[in-house]
Amino acid sequence: MKKIPAVAWREFKHTALTKAFIIGSIVVPVLIIPLLVVLPALFSKEVEPLKGTVVLIGPDVLEAADELAASERGRSGQQALEETLEQLPEGTVDPLSKQMASSMLGSDAELDLSFRRGEYAELEDLKEQVRSHDLTAVVVLQDGILERHPTREFNRFEVFVRPGLSARHLEIIDDLISDAVVETRVGATGMKYEELRTMMRAPRSETMRLQEGGGEAVEYEWAKRLIPIAFMFLVWIATFTSGNYLLTSTIEEKSNKVMEVLLSAISPFQLMAGKILGQAFVSLVTLVMYGGLGIAALIALSQADLVPISMIIWLLLFFGMAYFMIASIMASVGSAVSDLHDAQSLIGPAMMVLILPLILWMPISEAPNGMLAMVTSWIPPLIPFIMILRVTASGDPVPLWQILGTLVAGYGAVILMIWLCARIFRVGVLMQGKPPSPLQLLKWVRYK
Repeated sequence: MKKIPAVAWREFKHTALTKAFIIGSIVVPVLIIPLLVVLPALFSKEVEPLKGTVVLIGPDVLEAADELAASERGRSGQQALEETLEQLPEGTVDPLSKQMASSMLGSDAELDLSFRRGEYAELEDLKEQVRSHDLTAVVVLQDGILERHPTREFNRFEVFVRPGLSARHLEIIDDLISDAVVETRVGATGMKYEELRTMMRAPRSETMRLQEGGGEAVEYEWAKRLIPIAFMFLVWIATFTSGNYLLTSTIEEKSNKVMEVLLSAISPFQLMAGKILGQAFVSLVTLVMYGGLGIAALIALSQADLVPISMIIWLLLFFGMAYFMIASIMASVGSAVSDLHDAQSLIGPAMMVLILPLILWMPISEAPNGMLAMVTSWIPPLIPFIMILRVTASGDPVPLWQILGTLVAGYGAVILMIWLCARIFRVGVLMQGKPPSPLQLLKWVRYK
């Protein structure tokens, strides 16, 4: 048994002490943590105001607004718009034109508005001006867009924008047009749009979570929805990354005859145990680094209490179960074949089963105590992945007896799978040639 730690250290060293692993599993998470502080500052940066000329080609109800176009062209900003609206006599500008100018008073845009009446013939010339950046955009409204009950066919408008216009600026233009059209329709009925919009405004809710140690924190619904799948992906990535290393290293050592040299000094069981334990520490490093990154993100959002200590304990327990289940499968397949391509045909059925937690993520996390969740919680090798979803879900807590029961059942399955792996490993490491079928693997298990 003293030789197992030596094999484990060799396996860990050849996997974890490489440039690729250090960069991918250690350096990258360490570099991402400072970004959690910098990114909010970058996203909070104010957007540059939208400046330029927007030409509106509309239905016949739009009257030519020469006074507005002449006085507004070449000027920008809120003060200019207010002065223009005050100087315009009643009836000079159509309702939509007024609404467009008024909507700009509270927006981030500084536009030089120019309205045109039904001149669709010059649309192509205006497009060329947009391409050459002389105009910011051309908006074409359908003829029936201002009716009280517009049909779906006419309730739309087209916007032709200059190259390089940002998504935020395009959103500003769309909002200005849409708001102006709706306000014009409402105004035609004699109602005041601002009063109507105020009455229809839905109340805003702010959920506060009472913390166990005292105090309050803003509750983020998206965080509670993402935590279960984040925990499961963390376990999935950590176990399958190391499991893949275990598979490939076993196949390489077998095909290069290194396995035969090792077996001259140690037993097959010692070699298998050392390789599995060595990759277990590799998997644990991945779990700690990326798990720490996730916790750092929650701390930056003041949501650290969403992950209590009990959740971390369950994570570690089910992570160990998941790793040894996956490792036993990978070690068995790696010892039985001599080529990575042959390994895929044997791993395929197991992967089809292990993909189920990804498919069932939403229904299980939404109903952690539902029938589907409870049934799949007792099926190896799904147990650790399903239980991670259940114990981290924000619904009703999972009964303690189910957690303890699945731990006993899961680790019992681990012992059985490692025993089966050892029986296959002792025969497979010295076998060459055609890969075995699943029935042949069962025969190897029965060999004495």
